Amino acid sequence: MVHRIINSPVDSNCFVVVSDTGDRCIVIDPGTEDCRELLSFLGSHQLQVQYIFLTHEHIDHIIGCRTLKEHCPGAKLVCSDLCARNLNDTRLNLSRFAEQFTPHDNFPQADMVYADELTVDWQGQTARFFKATGHSQGSSHAIIGNCLFVGDTYIHHYKTTTTLPGASKPELVNTFESLVNDFQDEHLVVYPAHFESCTPGEMKKELLPQIVKLRQILDRKSKDGNR
Repeated sequence: MVHRIINSPVDSNCFVVVSDTGDRCIVIDPGTEDCRELLSFLGSHQLQVQYIFLTHEHIDHIIGCRTLKEHCPGAKLVCSDLCARNLNDTRLNLSRFAEQFTPHDNFPQADMVYADELTVDWQGQTARFFKATGHSQGSSHAIIGNCLFVGDTYIHHYKTTTTLPGASKPELVNTFESLVNDFQDEHLVVYPAHFESCTPGEMKKELLPQIVKLRQILDRKSKDGNR
C-alpha cells in the first residue's frame, strides 16, 4: 500500500510505502520540516520506518529528514552519492533561492549511498534504488513492487525543468529514454514527486515529445558550437 502525504509549504509528495505485514514502511521524500502529519500517520498505524529514501536533493523533498530521523533513529537514510554530497549545499539543495525556506545546511549524513544503484530485500520484496540524473545531479528513482517513484524527473502534465543548478539536458534525455523503454509494464503505477500518479503509457505519451524537443535543443547547440 502507498499512502500519499502532501508536504508543506511546497505541495510536493511524501509517500509511505507500507509492507504487506502492515507494520513496516519506507518513507519517500519527507518534505515538511516538522513532519507533523507524517508522524501522526506513522503513529496511528503503528508503523516502523526502516528506510527513508530521497529522490533528489531539493529542499522541498528533504527538509523533514532530520526530524524523521530523530523520531525514527533506526531508519536508514538512503540516496545516491551525489544527493548525499549535495544535501548541505544551499545552492544545489535550492534552499538559498526558495523564499519559503531559510538556507538549510544541517541535514544528517546518509546511511546508505550508491554510485549507480542499490537493491535491498525488504519485507519479502525487492526495493531497487537507482540513479536517474538530469533534473538534478543527485536524482534517483525507486521501484518497489509495482510502484515506480520518479521524483521530479517526470510530473504528470508538466514539462520537466532543466534550468535549476545541477540540471543537465543530455542526462535528462538518457533518463527519459530509460523510462520510456524500460518501464512499459502497465501493471506499474508511476508516482511523481508532485501531483497525481499515472500509468507508464501516460508517462510515455508525455515524455516522447519532451525527448524530441530536448534533442532539437541539443542538436542546435552542437551546430552553433561547431561554427
